[in-house]
Amino acid sequence: MWIYLTGSDGLPPIVLYDYAAGRSGKYARDFLEGFNGLLQCDGYQGYNKVEDVTLVCCLDHCRRKFYEAIPAGRRKAIKHLDINSKTRLDDPVIPEENEQEKLIQDIINYKSLFI
Repeated sequence: MWIYLTGSDGLPPIVLYDYAAGRSGKYARDFLEGFNGLLQCDGYQGYNKVEDVTLVCCLDHCRRKFYEAIPAGRRKAIKHLDINSKTRLDDPVIPEENEQEKLIQDIINYKSLFI
């Protein structure tokens, strides 16, 4: 099942469910033939078959990797905020110098999530 959504162009939104016999990128390519512009997707390689589009990353999939990098014990304290949310976060607490080295090492270890 392929799902296509319209953009935020001010017109009524459309959600289209398109059944296909598989996950091959040819289904997206055939359906989106003639479309050009931004194509927001989850990074599935099948979308590379669609021509004349600029692939843009789904922010929810990006955000999930950052959320998963947080130790499980601290996740409850983290609140997901939409990019357009009016809710503001408190300024971050700058860790002590001895804690900074551990954080740097954690970042180096987590970089494999994005490579």
